[in-house]
Amino acid sequence: MAYDAVALSTDDLAAGTEFFQQSTTGAFPFVAANVFDKNAKRLFAPHIIKNIPNGSLGIIGLTGGTADSIDDFVIGDWRKILHDEIAVLEKSCTMLVVLSSLSNEENAELQRDFAQIDIIVTADKKGTTIQPRSSQHSLMVQSGNQGKYIGRLDIARYGEGTWSIANPDSLEQYRNELKSIDQQLSQLGKQKEGTGPELSQKTARLQSKRQISLNQIARLKTAQTKGENQPGKKYQSFFLMVKPMITEDSVGMIVKEIKQGITTSHK
Repeated sequence: MAYDAVALSTDDLAAGTEFFQQSTTGAFPFVAANVFDKNAKRLFAPHIIKNIPNGSLGIIGLTGGTADSIDDFVIGDWRKILHDEIAVLEKSCTMLVVLSSLSNEENAELQRDFAQIDIIVTADKKGTTIQPRSSQHSLMVQSGNQGKYIGRLDIARYGEGTWSIANPDSLEQYRNELKSIDQQLSQLGKQKEGTGPELSQKTARLQSKRQISLNQIARLKTAQTKGENQPGKKYQSFFLMVKPMITEDSVGMIVKEIKQGITTSHK
């Protein structure tokens, strides 16, 4: 699986600078705007900009907690640093996204006080999968810990405005229905037997259903077009539970061994 951006927590930082120096050349584009070394030098990119259709996303990484027990890192005040990042990105990016390992209280503060942020993706190791929580300006989402769920968030932006849930799109349902009707009509047209009234009645019923489906598709397209003219931001979210390939006990043993290895390497 490829990643566009990966934020960091203090648990991740416990792996040490050598680990990240080896990892940054791989498939993990780390972003951490408020993580520095002891000389106040930034160790990771503070943000990335990803081009999307009709715009670009500015993705900022914020690390929560303190690094008192981690010799290699200093975690700065995310509030001032986020102000600076917003000043850099907001003029050139269509939307701003924060990947956050801040506490629940700090995430609430972020959502309340930073109106320029459109989406906040949180990572609370004690938390579970939550449905998106919207404020006047931003949308906060979180997937369950330990990779037990894969989350998908579909968004559409029609100018400035508040977040709202997108109405389920029935177009696909009627398009599939239309495809099925056309297949049935095609099969009836190929029949060499039964050319009497029974076949004519079946054909007429299917053609009537086909017209109903066409009318519904036209109505939904019109409603969709009108909806797109209304300012605001709309979203739909989906979560899929990941079936583990190994048992939970085995995962626990692997995590324990990794933690022991990290502890030993720091002695």
